[in-house]
Amino acid sequence: MWHRWDPHLHAPGTVLNDQFSGDNPWEGYLQRIESSEPRIKALGVTDYASLELYESVKQFRNEGRIPQIELIFANVELRLATGTGRDSAINLHLLISPVQPDHVDQARRFLLGLTFHRKGEVYRCERDDLIRLGKAHDPTIENNVKALEVGTNQFKVTFEELRKLRNGSDWAKKNILIACAGGSSDGTSGLQNEKSFAALRKEIEAYSDIIFSAQPKQREFWLGYGAANTGQLTEGWGGCKPCIHGSDAHDLNSVGRPNLDRFCWLKGDLTFETLRQICLEPEYRSYIGATPPKGALASQIIESVSVNDAKWISGTSIPLNEGLVALIGARGSGKTALADIIAAGSNSGQWDNKRSFLYRAKELLAGSSVSITWADKHKETLLLEPEKGSEWPEPERTQYLSQQFVERLCSAEGMTDDLLDEIQRVIFQAHHADSRMGATSFSELLSLKAQRARNARVREETAGDLQPSCPNSCT
Repeated sequence: MWHRWDPHLHAPGTVLNDQFSGDNPWEGYLQRIESSEPRIKALGVTDYASLELYESVKQFRNEGRIPQIELIFANVELRLATGTGRDSAINLHLLISPVQPDHVDQARRFLLGLTFHRKGEVYRCERDDLIRLGKAHDPTIENNVKALEVGTNQFKVTFEELRKLRNGSDWAKKNILIACAGGSSDGTSGLQNEKSFAALRKEIEAYSDIIFSAQPKQREFWLGYGAANTGQLTEGWGGCKPCIHGSDAHDLNSVGRPNLDRFCWLKGDLTFETLRQICLEPEYRSYIGATPPKGALASQIIESVSVNDAKWISGTSIPLNEGLVALIGARGSGKTALADIIAAGSNSGQWDNKRSFLYRAKELLAGSSVSITWADKHKETLLLEPEKGSEWPEPERTQYLSQQFVERLCSAEGMTDDLLDEIQRVIFQAHHADSRMGATSFSELLSLKAQRARNARVREETAGDLQPSCPNSCT
């Protein structure tokens, strides 16, 4: 199910830019969360280099103050020692899994490994050292609250130090997701005009699991529909990435109210595991908008189909409604032809099937192509008669079970090779490309996954053969 998340939400007492006012700002804060519309179900409580506010909100939830919230996790905001064109540091967020009972202690221990150097002194990422840094930067400060604010604002970490620390910690690798800001003021987009930082920008984005951005253009890019396709994203950035967004509230009026109603919707259970799942399926499990997707996403809906450079078909474009479940027409009116053409346009054609329209009409298809327009306005054009030796894009955009194929399965008795092949194909396609271990078919994947067990069995059998017999004197 789709649920609304606010993964970037500050709270009263946030270290920087705290604009929560009033005698009891916490009361208004909790009421805003509880009365949010659409209802927020998961919160990423955010503060700079600290988990104190996360612990406070979590305690309020445990007391039953915000019962509608089913998941709370810490979002620790850090600033990199790299500035943007607008003279602002790039922000990185540590999204910390709350599953382990000791996750707060583990997270604090991790933060202690981050350091800032000033005039021969080393300052760690913890409250006392940040206060000490603030007073060292401005000796006129006497108030610890003000010193903490100044020290936190001065504390910057290098990307290389953060990466090295996380890569060296088994706990951090399993329990911390990295999200980088994608904006131009405090995100990596602020480096796009700085050619000397191009490599660093790419390193930061490639290492990040998630992008914090609500911009439609950014989402298109990170899903492979922009300047880089999915292959280029995989090669240069480690793959497609989900874009998520929060209210980034620093005052009461902004709590749960992102600009332009750009709410964050995630598809999955209300657990931290869903954040990991959106990294595997960013297009189908994350969405930003006023309402969640209804049914399939726009990228999964065919809006229209058209055949190009063909004299044998009338009309230029055939619109399809998103709830299409059947093609109805008289015998010989072209139902199978249309279905075959749609399949061909989405790279699922059956040119080898001698009973298909594509095979029987191949002499009339020379030079013709089919264009598929998806509901997200993405358009693809493929030849209706594939050229020999040509490479076709991967993967198939649709799963096409032709009428002849279904009839053959339904008329068979028991398990047939066709049915078994189809079951295996579905299982193989259900595995993400990154988890296929380089296999190109179900049988290859099965062999790779079973190899370890087979090797263990051989070792056991060999060990049994080599075991010396017990002498008669043994008891």
